[in-house]
Amino acid sequence: VVDFELVKLDFSKWILIDFNSTAD
Repeated sequence: VVDFELVKLDFSKWILIDFNSTAD
């Protein structure tokens, strides 16, 4: 069973990380 709240948090975290690294 997947914890969607955790997945959403993880997903948004990775999106932010990706965003920051591409903005550089």
